[in-house]
Amino acid sequence: MMIRSQRRAYMSLPTCYFPPMDSDERITVTLTDDMAQAIRGAIESGDYVSGSDVMREALQVWMQSRGMQESEIQALRSDLLEGMGDIQAGRVRDYSADDIISLGEQRLRSSGSGYPKQRDRT
Repeated sequence: MMIRSQRRAYMSLPTCYFPPMDSDERITVTLTDDMAQAIRGAIESGDYVSGSDVMREALQVWMQSRGMQESEIQALRSDLLEGMGDIQAGRVRDYSADDIISLGEQRLRSSGSGYPKQRDRT
């Protein structure tokens, strides 16, 4: 069992050692001084009991973020494949910037958003 003073000794080093839980894997992580200080501050403020708790939560947030990024990438890939299929099937038209603006204005007007009736393009 690690006593508090031992944990502080570990946490004072830029390379932080997080003692293993019973069934967890022990990993040594090298951190910048600022990162180590942030972990020490979180523990000293009482927000966390140990550096392991800080790192576990940080990894959970990171894993959630990565999962969302992967979902967004998959959605973009799907949209890209759909667009490429439209191009190959000839379901595309050329639009100028003015055409796109006009279509957007029409959609806004029909949605009842209170968008101005017509914009001066001169």
